[in-house]
Amino acid sequence: MAIHDFEAAAIYPNYSASKSAGTILVQQIAKGVSPDDMQVLSFHPGAIFTAAAKKAGYTTETLPWDDEDLPGHYVVWAASDEAKFLHGRFTWAAWDVDEIANGEVRERIAADANYLKVGVDWHLGALLRLKLRINRHQLTNGTLLKDKMALHLSAAHN
Repeated sequence: MAIHDFEAAAIYPNYSASKSAGTILVQQIAKGVSPDDMQVLSFHPGAIFTAAAKKAGYTTETLPWDDEDLPGHYVVWAASDEAKFLHGRFTWAAWDVDEIANGEVRERIAADANYLKVGVDWHLGALLRLKLRINRHQLTNGTLLKDKMALHLSAAHN
């Protein structure tokens, strides 16, 4: 929930930050190990009706729940040689594995090394670096915080 649904993530910022950090950590681990030695990936287990969901007020009728065996079945496939191309990526257990392995998703993974990975897009990273330089300049010149915020907004829109 926390790293793919920005509206839900806003409600739980600490949870979202830890989920994102954990996912990025798994991606970094994957960089250091071959999928021939160990398959490494993160995945969303699906919408499983659990005791925690029940305690939170959900019922079996609230959502179209996935089968509780789904994550286990998915991880067996994800650990197979057929799924090596997912190494270091974030996926969902509820996705159709035939479509992932043979369809548009597979083609996008082959074409884009960052597809299905969590991180900061380089365009956004360049904007953040620009803001950091602006901050340093303003701080050395004693600019007020509200002026710094206004400059951030104008830099973001230009």
